[in-house]
Amino acid sequence: MFPNDGTQPDIPIVTLKASTIATEVGQEVTFDVISKVLSDRPDFVKSRVIHIDFDGDGNDDLVTKDDRITYTYTTPSPANQPYKPVAKVYYRDYGDRESAPITVRNAVKPALIYASMGNTVLFKDVSLGTIIRKRFAEI
Repeated sequence: MFPNDGTQPDIPIVTLKASTIATEVGQEVTFDVISKVLSDRPDFVKSRVIHIDFDGDGNDDLVTKDDRITYTYTTPSPANQPYKPVAKVYYRDYGDRESAPITVRNAVKPALIYASMGNTVLFKDVSLGTIIRKRFAEI
């Protein structure tokens, strides 16, 4: 039942705030989950459980008791459509959710690791972002 009308005072009221509404792949975003119950029970903060779905795909990516979470996106949000992270707070068999859209732009952060064995060199691409095309030049 939402909004909470006082007849069920243990239903959490949830607000999700992000440190930014637009970011680039590889940059850290801080999410603050602000929640309370009308009953103002002293065990609320200790007993609540927070579920976070960072991309809004319906799968919980993190279950925590912390109300400040940092996350780094490794892929851009779909074209012309932001991610819709969702925070769900559960307390005493009740729950509520809140979403805050965030656009993650593709910003390729190139990174290669390598290992050499004699005259052979092996490369592994560990770049962040979506690489559209790779081209290697022969030496």
